[in-house]
Amino acid sequence: MSKGEFLDTLRSKLTGEIPPGKVRENIDYYSQYINDKVRTGIAEQDVIQMLGDPLLIARTIIDTQGCSEATDSGTAYSYETDPQESRGRSFGRSKTMKTWQILVIVLVILAVLFSILRVLIPIILPIVLIGFVISYFSKRR
Repeated sequence: MSKGEFLDTLRSKLTGEIPPGKVRENIDYYSQYINDKVRTGIAEQDVIQMLGDPLLIARTIIDTQGCSEATDSGTAYSYETDPQESRGRSFGRSKTMKTWQILVIVLVILAVLFSILRVLIPIILPIVLIGFVISYFSKRR
């Protein structure tokens, strides 16, 4: 797929789904991104392959459009052109935590708590039972 085909596909899927200004903004962004990567020596085909399916990109833009309009209508896009800076980072990664990341953190915390309780209950339970037995017999005197 060429840059033109990529951008045409993206434009056709975004048109009518999001405001025209946002369509232009996204097309300009991806066009500039491709141009900058090609200037660094990466083949155009490789850049487009790294970006992925323009239909999926369009669907993601459309799905997130409502959220971004509610929070910030003047979203500015940026990316790093220095390969050293972007090493280990995926293109388009959000700085906010995703629901699955929060779920994983909660599950890890719960696992740690249950592990601690699993160790402490055999120690604490007999102490509590001995305390109840002592208080029961002290009241009977």
